Amino acid sequence: MIPEGVDRDRTLESLRVHDVPGALLLAVRHPGQDSFTFKPGGETPLEPGLTLIVMADADGHERLKRSVGRATGQYPPVRDS
Repeated sequence: MIPEGVDRDRTLESLRVHDVPGALLLAVRHPGQDSFTFKPGGETPLEPGLTLIVMADADGHERLKRSVGRATGQYPPVRDS
């Protein structure tokens, strides 16, 4: 989920999800909506509460969280084990 404080000028493209190995963005759900937008375009604006529906392996999930964190400035560093 996209956190509060995200720059509303950012789009899904800025997350570079397609560049995250082991992760595939399937859909998004906008806040307050019950339906999903499947295969959302890169021009989809980021907004607080936007839910990303992703299929990912464990490493891809961590990489995607880092990517969202870099794009939103909201994700704490992840400890590598």
